[in-house]
Amino acid sequence: MTSTEERPTPSVADLIEIHSAYGQDIEFDDADRTTYTQSTCQCGMPLGAHLSLETHRAREVEAFINARLAESFLTVRNQLQQLAADMATDNVPAHLRATLDQIIVENSLRVGLKNPEVENRSAALRKAVKDLGLPHGVDFFNHDGSATFIWQQFHHRVTVYINHGGPFEVEDVPHGPCIPFTSEDPEVVAAEVMRLLAAGKED
Repeated sequence: MTSTEERPTPSVADLIEIHSAYGQDIEFDDADRTTYTQSTCQCGMPLGAHLSLETHRAREVEAFINARLAESFLTVRNQLQQLAADMATDNVPAHLRATLDQIIVENSLRVGLKNPEVENRSAALRKAVKDLGLPHGVDFFNHDGSATFIWQQFHHRVTVYINHGGPFEVEDVPHGPCIPFTSEDPEVVAAEVMRLLAAGKED
């Protein structure tokens, strides 16, 4: 097998075997130069009082199964999204399109995938921010499928919220929450972030 070829995906049985035995202990020193010994799984993961071999194995198997479910659902989601696009061009009642959209979003989150609409809008905002030469800031996806972008200054914070089905919301917090600026256009939002960050430097 060459280095460019993908390794075959292990089975659940393989995974259980990989994480069912201890590896070599590791040693480390604390600030007082006291040496401690820590057990490991044979996969190399350090174990301890808060992570037994059994708990580690269970987490690895759960993550493996969730990843396989997500991969399987991606095919279904692509088909549903194509169906939603076809419905948008036909005379289909709005409540049916909304129901299909809800099915896509809820099941994406259930199997650990991001909300596809929020993910696309997040990517558009990242591009708009990069095109303006702004710092990247911090961004993350929330459990409810929304996304948050944060730019923190010394006495100033600019936050962009991206919720499914709603506009971008830009919150300027110099001394407390304010009425958010809203827009559907990621380039307009990025320009507003740049304006607020520039104003924050003058505070």
